[in-house]
Amino acid sequence: LTFTRMILNGGAARGERILRPETVALMGMNHMGDCRVRMLKTAVPARSNDAEFFPGVPKAWSLAFQINLQPAPTGRAAGAGCARPCRNAAIERSGHGTRCNRADTGRAE
Repeated sequence: LTFTRMILNGGAARGERILRPETVALMGMNHMGDCRVRMLKTAVPARSNDAEFFPGVPKAWSLAFQINLQPAPTGRAAGAGCARPCRNAAIERSGHGTRCNRADTGRAE
């Protein structure tokens, strides 16, 4: 939980700066380029199932999180998974792909 709070707070936790905000933003950028996440087929069907998050929605991986590149049918916004879901988040295209930028104070909500 501490790690999640630190990410949501732009790299700060318990009053200490752990990561620079730029590092947290980099963690949320698409690092797969044009490659997309596909279903993970189980190697042992008797012991596990295939894994597919948001079937039919294009997805990529950042350095830390899976990112859905289009809105999901659940209401999850495009770019969600970029570590900082907040009411003033804006999705911006960069040379590496989708990333989140905060328009607020950088504090978790």
